[in-house]
Amino acid sequence: MISGVIERFVYRARERSRRIRHLLALAADVHWELDAEARLTAAGTGSGRPVARAVLGRAPWELPQFQCDALELARLRDDLAAQRPFRDVPITWNSQHTGRREAFLVSGEPRTDAHGQFAGFWGVGRNVTQVMATRQALAVTESRYRRLFSVVPTPLALRREGGQVVICVRDDGRGSPAETLAQLGERFYRPEGTQAEGSGLGLALVRRIAEWHGGNLRLAAGPGGRGFSATVILPLRAAGTHP
Repeated sequence: MISGVIERFVYRARERSRRIRHLLALAADVHWELDAEARLTAAGTGSGRPVARAVLGRAPWELPQFQCDALELARLRDDLAAQRPFRDVPITWNSQHTGRREAFLVSGEPRTDAHGQFAGFWGVGRNVTQVMATRQALAVTESRYRRLFSVVPTPLALRREGGQVVICVRDDGRGSPAETLAQLGERFYRPEGTQAEGSGLGLALVRRIAEWHGGNLRLAAGPGGRGFSATVILPLRAAGTHP
């Protein structure tokens, strides 16, 4: 009688575990199972689409579709050998349906047979291809801006101060004397010795546009009289309002 109760309890526990695994597989992008020798015995997608049977019976790292960083793969194989759960291991897989390499984070746990003996692993994976593509695009953009700022000696700063937006451009040139700074921003004014082409209207236009929007332009020398900064200060306005 006691043995029968225990058997029924074990059976119900396994059924609950099986149902939970089934629900998790449906919620995941991919699901898979390994035997005790780390060979794939089952795999599919959350939509119910199975993978090619040719991948079954082999360890994932033996398949040409599978790629993983060497260090991450070593850790994964250590976890499998020690029968330890693992979480969010990054891999890539060459999709037979799209022909594209897709990125996944895979997680797994040990599973047992009807006698409680270790039978391998089961697990799920999340498709993070779009996330990785976005991160790579951001990294490329950041790299481009870093290269830009490394060759352009004039840094641009944009910040918010209370109800104002402050835009500041600085350089580290030879600077301008006080009498020159007082005239900069006047129409057609060009300091003596200026070699760059122009008509002396640039800063005047910036000042006028800033004033149209309720702001102002401030010109100043850098520390020790070296360098120059031009700062535009504009008021923040509620959406739909106009100056």
